Amino acid sequence: MEREFPLIQGAQQEIVPGPCPPSGCPEPTEIVCIKVDKVYDACSQRECFEDVEFFFDGVCDEIECRIVEVETKCELSQEQEDPPLVRADVEITIVVEVMCDSKTEDRTLTINKQVLLFGFEDMDCQVEAIAECLGCDVLQIDYDTKVLCDVGLFLEIKTTDFVQLLVPSFGFCPVPPECEELPFPDRCEEFLEGPPPRRFPPQPYDLIAE
Repeated sequence: MEREFPLIQGAQQEIVPGPCPPSGCPEPTEIVCIKVDKVYDACSQRECFEDVEFFFDGVCDEIECRIVEVETKCELSQEQEDPPLVRADVEITIVVEVMCDSKTEDRTLTINKQVLLFGFEDMDCQVEAIAECLGCDVLQIDYDTKVLCDVGLFLEIKTTDFVQLLVPSFGFCPVPPECEELPFPDRCEEFLEGPPPRRFPPQPYDLIAE
């Protein structure tokens, strides 16, 4: 739930996380030094692996595809001093698993990237990769099954460094409100309070009355 900056009569304006009011955000109360990972440069890409092959003996009644593991490696090397540019050599390894009934096969996909980013070679290179099995096609070959799956990859490559940064501040965060607990579902209660089955439709005279 979004909260704005409420005004308290007779007191200084209370500042809480959330969007600024139409009148704008209040002025910061101080400048503080924090230690953070600063992103100096970043780029993103999409890749799609088409028709990744899996083979199974016999006929498959059910097919399930999932991503088991995604691993990334990145090394920086200086390409230019002014302005400072680095080459990021990136390797992404994706393990895809397909289940055919009770049988399982996996494939390892590897992709290499070289990109140019702002930064120095002693910085950190961060790679954020999200892989997804987009779907599979099933082909019957004699008495065996061939499965062709498409795998999508969204990739972000960043040069970062752990720095001390000066930022405007409103002070420390306020104490958050108390959590609103949700009741655990009760199947019997839902059944007893739910609508009757469809075998009891409205009577014709009820529809006319409405």
